[in-house]
Amino acid sequence: MRHFSLLTCVLWMACRSDDSVKILNDSPEITIVSHDGNSLIREGELNQFRAQVSDTNHDALELEVAWFSGATQLCEWAVPSAQGESVCDVILMEDSNLIAEVRDPEGAAGADALQLRIVPTEAPMVAWQHPTSSGVYYSDVLIELLAEVSDLEDAPEELQASLLSSIDGEVDAELSINTAGEMTGGTLLSQGQHVLTINVEDTMGKVGSDVVTISVGPPNHAPSCEILSPDDGAPFVLGDPISFTAQVDDLDVPEDQLEVEWRSDKDGVLGSSTPSSAGEVLFSTTALTRDVHTITMSVSDELGATCSDLVQVFVGDYPSIQWMAPSQLSTHLESTPVSLSVLVNDTEDRAEDLLVHWESNVDGVLGELSPESTGEAKWTISSLSVGMHAITATVTDLSGFSSSASLDLIIDGSPSAPIVILGPQPAYTADDLLATSTGAIDPEGQTVTYSYVWQENGLLTSYTGSTLSASVTEKGDVWTVVVTPNDGLQDGPSTVASINIDNSDPIITGIQIVPDPPQLTDTLTCQVTAVDPDSEPLTSTVAWINQSTGIALGSGDTITIDGNMAQPGDLLLCTVTVTDPDGAMAMMFPAGTPQSAAEQIKVGDPSDETTQIG
Repeated sequence: MRHFSLLTCVLWMACRSDDSVKILNDSPEITIVSHDGNSLIREGELNQFRAQVSDTNHDALELEVAWFSGATQLCEWAVPSAQGESVCDVILMEDSNLIAEVRDPEGAAGADALQLRIVPTEAPMVAWQHPTSSGVYYSDVLIELLAEVSDLEDAPEELQASLLSSIDGEVDAELSINTAGEMTGGTLLSQGQHVLTINVEDTMGKVGSDVVTISVGPPNHAPSCEILSPDDGAPFVLGDPISFTAQVDDLDVPEDQLEVEWRSDKDGVLGSSTPSSAGEVLFSTTALTRDVHTITMSVSDELGATCSDLVQVFVGDYPSIQWMAPSQLSTHLESTPVSLSVLVNDTEDRAEDLLVHWESNVDGVLGELSPESTGEAKWTISSLSVGMHAITATVTDLSGFSSSASLDLIIDGSPSAPIVILGPQPAYTADDLLATSTGAIDPEGQTVTYSYVWQENGLLTSYTGSTLSASVTEKGDVWTVVVTPNDGLQDGPSTVASINIDNSDPIITGIQIVPDPPQLTDTLTCQVTAVDPDSEPLTSTVAWINQSTGIALGSGDTITIDGNMAQPGDLLLCTVTVTDPDGAMAMMFPAGTPQSAAEQIKVGDPSDETTQIG
């Protein structure tokens, strides 16, 4: 309004100084019609401001309009349209007092003003998606470029992108931005470490950026690979898992980033596996059908460069096998033949082309043979160790497929030989013989019993007990006992013990002197009774002694005493020795008279009726 006041004043002074001019010139009028005081103007945005002018004294084409922001002229003085419209296209960067001024040819002026608030705008936002700092890139492979961009004021397709490399400078990457805000492109970069800067500019000239550092290597190398197992041509049974191991390597990327596919020339794709960081590859399948298969392992890196290796495997069926004899957990005596029998069959090979292998978990390999055409295979063995055996029969066909069947059996061990004590020692005709048996041990811990057989002078008798009665023995016999242990199933080794029946000493059963009591001048008789256990005739020897005087009186069964031989009150002693034909003697030993068999008697007084017998 500053310009409006000045013009008005000039016109007013002119009117006052010239009293001859009586017609007054009206000032033109102008109104800003495109915006009002509430309009928001974005920073840096090109805006078109429009104003409408009028003048009661002049046509619109005689007027001029200029636009100002404060003291700064935005649009030069220009003639409005015939309809009185004035237009000013301008970019405002900060809050502004917008003024539109109009003037007529007479110098009269008018103005309109708006106070505009400028809304600041934001630079575009951009974020790299690809490449990444951890990626692997090659100088001969196009690098895919992908970023997400957006702008608060502009649509994505209004933005402009450019790429800058710290090594290659500005890069022509044919970048484009779609309506979804995806910036795409691609470029080749030289080998080395690049700092890639993506710049995105909006319509206001503001720029957003993002940076990623990548390493570009030399041209890509294809991976290398090798199947390690199974061996070429290895046989496998239909339905059983088949495990493959392999080794892969790559000069450019970690091995666990490689892709591995397994394929059969008969059954197609079998599956895939992921290598370990050390390049180890494991794969297992049960899907192979019965056939000869060529298995191919194909390995691809992230760019599709490949290598492959192959191995051939055979998939078939197991032969069948079943036990025929003996029965499960059957018991067999030690060292006796055991007959083993199985029945085998194979869908691919003849029975006689199969091989049956026999093995014990205790004794190891027992042998092998081919079955008969009926499929029956038999094996007889008598040398199995004592104890429980798991006998395994394994049948193998021409393809190397095997089936096994096991059967448990028991080899019963015989008890060990006993210790036999035969007594008494020495043994006489009158003695019962007793065989005491101990120490026989059964390997299975079964209770051991003993049987007895007696032999007389080498000839078998009917006596079978552990005790042999003395009534059947005689002096000079040699008796032998054969003791055999048994565990309830079988006998063990026997133990033989022998004993001689020795000559028995005669036995004096009684001795007596008669008459009793004796008198001087009596004839005394020493009466002896004796037996021989061997029923042999005995010989007796008698000696007489005056015990009181110590004088020997004579020998023989009888003796006549007189005063020279004894006196009343003396003790007379008869000593008897009994001898059998072998010289064995029996004696009686009265108290105080060892090594003599005797009877003592006291000589009485003829006038004394009492007698003392010692």
